[in-house]
Amino acid sequence: MELIALEHLRTTCMRGMQWSENDVAQFERAGDLVNAVIAAYSTRIRELDPQERAPFLQRQRLQEQIRNRLSIAEWDDVQQILCTYPSLLKRLTGED
Repeated sequence: MELIALEHLRTTCMRGMQWSENDVAQFERAGDLVNAVIAAYSTRIRELDPQERAPFLQRQRLQEQIRNRLSIAEWDDVQQILCTYPSLLKRLTGED
């Protein structure tokens, strides 16, 4: 996530936007959470019978789209991920 975050920040800074170190850290944490959810779906998909995989594949693709659209400029999205993804990740990994 770090390289993606740096490239994204470089692009937004070129547009005249500036972000605090805390903003950057939260953005990177949000990206890490999305990546962890995608990985958790991958694990679940491998554990399922082929006929049970479709809904999980669809959810995983949705997370990939969210990751690809994630922007530090969309602060509400970053905050939503930070608030909701830890519990989603716990449910997916069975830690709940």
